[in-house]
Amino acid sequence: MKSRFLIASLLGCTVMAFAQKAQLPGVSVTKNKAAFANAEAGVINEGSRQTIWTDDFSNASNWVIANEVGNNDNWVIGTNGPAGTQFGIPDIASTTASNGFALFDSDILCSGNQVANLTTANGVDCSGFTEVALRFQQQYRRFRDSTFVFVSNDDGATWVKYPVNVPLTNNDFVASNPDIAAVNITPTAAGQANVKIRFQFYSPSTLGAGSGCAYSWMVDDVELYVPPVNELRITAMYHADIVADFEQGTTPLSQADTVFAGFTVKSEGSAVQNATVNWSVKRSGATVASGTAPTPVTVGSFETVTAFLSTNYVPDQTGSYTVEVSLVGGDNDPTPDNNSGVKAFTISDNLFASVNGLANVGTVSYSGAGPVFDAYKAGQQYLIKAPQTLYNIDFAVSGGSTPAAQNVELQVELFDNTLATPLALEAYNISASHPTTATWVSSALSTPVDLAPGVYIASIGNLDSDKRFTFFAEDGDDDTGTLMNGPFGVGGAVDWFIGYDFSPAVALNFENTIGFESIENVNNLNVFPNPANESITVTATFGKVSTMRLSLVDLSGKEVYFKSISGNVAAFKDVIALDEFANGIYTLRLESSKGISTQKVVVAH
Repeated sequence: MKSRFLIASLLGCTVMAFAQKAQLPGVSVTKNKAAFANAEAGVINEGSRQTIWTDDFSNASNWVIANEVGNNDNWVIGTNGPAGTQFGIPDIASTTASNGFALFDSDILCSGNQVANLTTANGVDCSGFTEVALRFQQQYRRFRDSTFVFVSNDDGATWVKYPVNVPLTNNDFVASNPDIAAVNITPTAAGQANVKIRFQFYSPSTLGAGSGCAYSWMVDDVELYVPPVNELRITAMYHADIVADFEQGTTPLSQADTVFAGFTVKSEGSAVQNATVNWSVKRSGATVASGTAPTPVTVGSFETVTAFLSTNYVPDQTGSYTVEVSLVGGDNDPTPDNNSGVKAFTISDNLFASVNGLANVGTVSYSGAGPVFDAYKAGQQYLIKAPQTLYNIDFAVSGGSTPAAQNVELQVELFDNTLATPLALEAYNISASHPTTATWVSSALSTPVDLAPGVYIASIGNLDSDKRFTFFAEDGDDDTGTLMNGPFGVGGAVDWFIGYDFSPAVALNFENTIGFESIENVNNLNVFPNPANESITVTATFGKVSTMRLSLVDLSGKEVYFKSISGNVAAFKDVIALDEFANGIYTLRLESSKGISTQKVVVAH
């Protein structure tokens, strides 16, 4: 679960208690536009359980809607999702969403004073049960509000409050869509013949500025059931301590540090549970470190615990890594197959990136289909631990990213943690023929920058409100590493802000053979596979060029493909689909101020 709230478990190793990372100077936390749908829930093996009562909101008359502040900010039951265009979040992806769900759309209502109740119309007989729990599917993002479940056993005369989503801080999403919430209501409901349930969205004006105008809360597939005695589930994994550090998907060997086996474990059992923690670090599937925490992790009934266990292992080779954790309970957990988790990361030669490759990135755009984000600049923080010289800033942006399909000139910038004058500033032009797929581009710095240990920010963007840009990012980011620059402050004030749940593809590249003395007068062009069937991958490095043009020419001399890039380009990679090209021999031609390079390409479907 994404959370900056941490309950430390004493594992006999390095387990760090919660400490909020200090904000950067000039960086504010405010309500932020949701750029991605948070990750969908995987298949959950929930085991068998005894159900007492269920409701899927297919019949709105089963619920009573009211509010406690006398306005019209109320829950609605239907199939329409949040309507907010400025700060909307994705619709709930619940099991029976097509039959209807409950929605409190705080953002579109935005009265500044909201206390809204959704209550069962009829009581539920729980008199034959000694333990009772409540489960429901939800989609929710917090901003200066609280969410509660109230339970009554006397037909609504009195109510007992149970907080939900407690660990979330402002701008945090629930862990998945849908998220499974569970509350142990045994003290109020067990053995009672007339149990009522109430969901309350609480954001009154007394909470101060920004209250009563949050995001949304959606609820569906509500169930009262008899909870198992023991049930643990790992809901999130980390390979770094996200409280004291940033968790980067790709880290250069020179900056590699201790791998952490971090995990969030959720109890849905009625008893306090103890589990042995086994961990391992693997490189390319082979175990390079492993161990067992000397002290079990203890999780209370319906409690969520996040812990960071130091493996004391520092990667000493490049490659693809995973950190894995499994909980082995001495108690009888009915679904032990959800007691493990894995997180992948890469140790590279020179690339320092928030994303673990480009395979799982999506676009974040100013206009058009998909997530829309009115950002001027996208940035990522990096903690330099060993002195390093920076030669390039890499990024992935998409062509055709403006409403008028005009060229967009980006500023490629490097800042220290003051976010004041850039330490490096380069220009890069997104042309109409720029790749629309996720592709790394290296922008060489005119003057290399020596980085001392500390926090630095690499960013891309521009301040032209008519020429926004589309950048690639990876969903799911539990630290505060992402920064966005835009009109997200009070009254549209422009500044840098944190609190985002995605990682932009903006990276530091320490490769000193790209764009400098090792390549002075020629282009270095490579293509593979060759011969090719479905596609070819083209890589090129230059001695810092301002423009380059890549083309594919058939035997008749006809140009069947081209792409041009302008900017302080040091390297380029592209994938060219061949499905529309006939079998035959083609010439791949790369032109830049450093000269012309060609290679023969054979297409053989």
